[in-house]
Parts: sequence; structure tokens; C-alpha cells
Amino acid sequence: GDLAGVDIELGSCQIGNEAAKKYCEDFINPDVHCGVVVFGFCGGLSLRLKVGDVIIPHKIISSENQLVYEMDSTLIEKLGKILIGEGVNYKSVPLITEDHVIQTAEERMGLYKRTLAEAVDMESSGVVEIARKKNLAVSVIKVVIDDFENDLPDFNAYVFKPGGLRPENIGELLEKDPSKGAAFSKNLKKGGVILTEIAPLVTSFLGGYWREIC
Repeated sequence: GDLAGVDIELGSCQIGNEAAKKYCEDFINPDVHCGVVVFGFCGGLSLRLKVGDVIIPHKIISSENQLVYEMDSTLIEKLGKILIGEGVNYKSVPLITEDHVIQTAEERMGLYKRTLAEAVDMESSGVVEIARKKNLAVSVIKVVIDDFENDLPDFNAYVFKPGGLRPENIGELLEKDPSKGAAFSKNLKKGGVILTEIAPLVTSFLGGYWREIC
């Protein structure tokens, strides 16, 4: 399809790093695609990250094998200037990809102290790994939807079950834990609005930027 004048192919996969890696292995084609951009949500591990913050990681850490992927600092700076020009503040911090949901303040503090990562997700390192394996440019843009102070419903009750964590499971969990569920739903909605606002800006810029290097 077309977004902000750029020819794009939109993909989505099941939650988790292995699912993301498999999707990228199966569907990303360097003969067709010029680059990969990961839009999505993340959790905040440090006190300075708050719900609604836009994150462009300068370093992505894989908890699976401890590999560290340094991201393009020049590209981050250019993307940041575009976002700031539209009134969107961003933070460039280290992000770690985990195989489960980091659900409590205690877990977040422990992970931050061990790794110095300030944000966490469940798929970025896998996408970056496969994109670079296929010699494709890759960028990651995330929005924080749970921060240091917000405990989450027990998503891990489904993460390790056959079939993993799916959208329909999330609905069940939110109903089982109404107080945490209501806060998460509010933050998820806020993050979705922000992603919808910034996606055309980022896509338009990256389309032109990547055409120059393809």
C-alpha cells in the first residue's frame, strides 16, 4: 500500500521474538524491500521514561544471546529532528528484548540494574538480527505504554502456553484484573494514538532516506 507517498508492505506477527524472527525470515525479501521499520510498544525500565514517550533505541540488546546491535546514530538524529519539528519529543535509549513480559516494578528495577537498558520489548532484536542478515536497513520506533510505576496483568500466564499470547488472551486478562486492566487499556489507547500520528512522518522520511542507499 501507500503511506505518506511511500510504497510500503505492512506486516504483523504473533507476539514474541521467535515469531518476529520467523516472520522476517519468511517474508522480508531484499530483492523487493529496501528497509524495515519496527513500529510498536515497549515498557519503560528507568524512572525517566513515562507512558506516551516515543523511543528510538540507539542500542538493542538480545537477552537470548547477549548480542548488542548498535543502531544508526545519524539516522536517529535525523528522525529525532523531524519528530521534534512536529512537536513530538523523543528519547534515544538502550532497549532490551526479552522472552517474557516484565510485569512489576521490582522486575523492571532488576533488569535495569543488570543491563542498563531503559526500555524493554519482545521482538526488536529478532527483527534487527534478520534484517541485518539480509543486508537491509532497519529502524525501530516504539512508544512506552507501561512505565516503572505501573504493574501489569499476568500476561506471562499465556506467553509460555501453546499458541502464546494473542489479542483474545489479552482481553481475558484485562477482565480478570480490572484495576490493572483499566490502566493498561488507557495506556495502550494513548500509545496507539501516538503511533498513528508519527507513522506517516517516519515512513515518509525513511522512504526517501533508504531510496538513496538501495
